[in-house]
Amino acid sequence: MTVYLVGAGPGNPDFLTYRAITLLAQADVILHDRLIDGRVFDLCASKAILVDVGKTRKTVSEVIEQDKINSLLVDYGQKYKTVVRLKGGDPFIFGRGGEEAIALERAQVDFEVVPGISSALAAPLLAGIPLTHRGTSRGVAILTGHELDNEVLENLVKTKMTMVIMMGVANRQLIAEKLQEAGLSGDCKVAICQNSSTVSEDNRVISLADLGKTDVESPAVFVIGEVAELSFKRKVPNKDKPLHGKTVVVTRGRHQSVELGDLLQDKGAKVIFAPTITIMPSDDLYSNINFYLDNLSRYGWIIFTSSNTVDSFFQLVQDARVLHGVKIVAIGSETANKIRSKGIIPDLIPSASSTTGLLDEFKTIAGKVSMDKKILIPRSAIAKNKLSQGLESLGFQVDTVEAYHTLDQPLVYQTIEQVKKADVVTFTSPSTVHSFMRQVGKNHVKLAASIGRETTLAIESYDITNYVQANKPTMNDLVDVLCKKIFPLE
Repeated sequence: MTVYLVGAGPGNPDFLTYRAITLLAQADVILHDRLIDGRVFDLCASKAILVDVGKTRKTVSEVIEQDKINSLLVDYGQKYKTVVRLKGGDPFIFGRGGEEAIALERAQVDFEVVPGISSALAAPLLAGIPLTHRGTSRGVAILTGHELDNEVLENLVKTKMTMVIMMGVANRQLIAEKLQEAGLSGDCKVAICQNSSTVSEDNRVISLADLGKTDVESPAVFVIGEVAELSFKRKVPNKDKPLHGKTVVVTRGRHQSVELGDLLQDKGAKVIFAPTITIMPSDDLYSNINFYLDNLSRYGWIIFTSSNTVDSFFQLVQDARVLHGVKIVAIGSETANKIRSKGIIPDLIPSASSTTGLLDEFKTIAGKVSMDKKILIPRSAIAKNKLSQGLESLGFQVDTVEAYHTLDQPLVYQTIEQVKKADVVTFTSPSTVHSFMRQVGKNHVKLAASIGRETTLAIESYDITNYVQANKPTMNDLVDVLCKKIFPLE
């Protein structure tokens, strides 16, 4: 049993270490900070227990004090084989990782520290600012904005060392005053590195005298000294992207959200991962599907309506040769790609990726094939009967089998508050729509983005009229409709 104190870096998952990624995939429990990028959780095992131990000054009732975090680490560390304490930046640079290590050591819980890239170093670097530069700065001091010692500041000013101040947003007026009292001129330059490594990254250079009256969004790092005027990078690296400045919510299940999230962030959007559903195998998955696998000779077709049905069905298919003679149907390109990943080429992909589109295809097929073979449809427990009833009206015999459950994934309070301020909410299935409406409500949807017609019908059922729909039910098309029709490049 080991607790790993892991640094998550400055924000973007691209800056996680290989060791961190490996541990996340193995972890039984992950205790994480508030500002961890949602894409990080897609690296975690589906079985992992996620515990939000983030602190916020705004909602005192939500604050989990450090002593409580220490106790949780000890408790989980004594019960589970692999526990990850995921901390922004580096665990030992103003991360209070030392206190957690002491608590674990006292409780005789084995632990290991995994370094992370501190924003104190990464933020200036990403802004193109060298913290040390020949002839300008021979060293750097990393300080916290919560506590500034006058004598320390005076010595740093005399030595002309670069100062990096973390966690200083709330106290920026006091910081400016103390530094000027220590001998710095009000004209001294300060680089503000805000939301570093994310699509919202913003880097500005102002005078020290203006620091207190400048609007700054947390998290931010202040770089003070002559090097602040050096910059080898664009100030706003994502400004020319079509979704820059927009916040988009991804409601898809956590382990399926990575593709859409990456596409949106590539276009400059700030993404909030708010998975509203979770996919669970049917309680009787083995008995439900295995009966049909033992009697496949009865079936001429198997219709897969989503990638989830493919995953569930193929949990029990050890050898694809058992499907010999059975034609495979996939609704949608994502479902088709999932089937291909199993080494099977779909026999039919309707040109219109919907129940109606598939029924139109089978209207053509009816009368041309033998009707003595049944159709098998693995599906969600909450799936409607429109498809099976439509096929039966054409003369086909249809069996449906419950392959998985779609359950609400409760959203935490902080996520809901972020979602309410978002510009766009994306929906990739009717179930994501219904779960979102139950948890957040339609009044907080400024603009809905739908993957396809069935999802749009669910959106319309809540009297939401401000929405867009992808031309084709793919993640690329969903992002494309947002870029071209909603926030086009000027």
